[in-house]
Amino acid sequence: MAAATFGLVSGGLIGGPIAKYLLNKYDLRSTEKIELAEGGTVGSTGSKTTSTASSDDANVAKTAKQESEYAESEVSAHSLFTHSAIIAVCMTVGLAVAGWLKGALGIALPSYVGAMFFAVILRNLNDQLHVVKVHTETINLIGDYCLGVFLSMALMTLKLWELIDLAIPMLIVLGAQVVFMIVYCLFAVFPLLGKTYDAVIMCAGMAGHGLGATPNAMANMKAVTEKYGPSTKAFLIVPLCGAFLIDLFALPCIVWFINYFAH
Repeated sequence: MAAATFGLVSGGLIGGPIAKYLLNKYDLRSTEKIELAEGGTVGSTGSKTTSTASSDDANVAKTAKQESEYAESEVSAHSLFTHSAIIAVCMTVGLAVAGWLKGALGIALPSYVGAMFFAVILRNLNDQLHVVKVHTETINLIGDYCLGVFLSMALMTLKLWELIDLAIPMLIVLGAQVVFMIVYCLFAVFPLLGKTYDAVIMCAGMAGHGLGATPNAMANMKAVTEKYGPSTKAFLIVPLCGAFLIDLFALPCIVWFINYFAH
């Protein structure tokens, strides 16, 4: 419990500084933020690419159409109820799918995994068929609220004073993990992900997830993107890897280590 407490706290503290250091060092900006501001296309390095007049007109028209579709930017009781109902449907169907997989195929998955995959499928189908108008502000509000409640409940149950009773070797191990995570994000994760703005956001998420949990990663990325601009790719990859793919890889490794060192 003490180690978990230390990880949650430290994971939430180092994500922002890591992102700020990388952004300042490599002068990176959110390409999505630039596209909205300039109305043009942006390359992976953040520089605006040249395009023909017709392409610019098409982009402007497309942007205007999207803005008109989401003109009702204010969150209302109707939009909150509608999107809450959609989320409830995703959770219900996803839970049923996870239960079916466990019973039919013997594959034990976390309950939220089925809901996550069903939500991804539903969102992509809706973007093509336009069955329901998705209001991004409402979704962000629900996500922020649920994330805040989860972190508050998790931190309220943690006993920070238990860290006082830790032995010196345990403190050394925990401190070494923090140093390793910082070095790993700066010199391994960031270069491997392409040294882009999205890579910076994913590094912030990696710091939170590596020392804490997936909600730590989401909180870190949200804090950075609110200040420096959005990163759709990071918010797609990090939850998928942190909430599902890591279970497929980490669980067998953890079981093997326990069995190996327990003898």
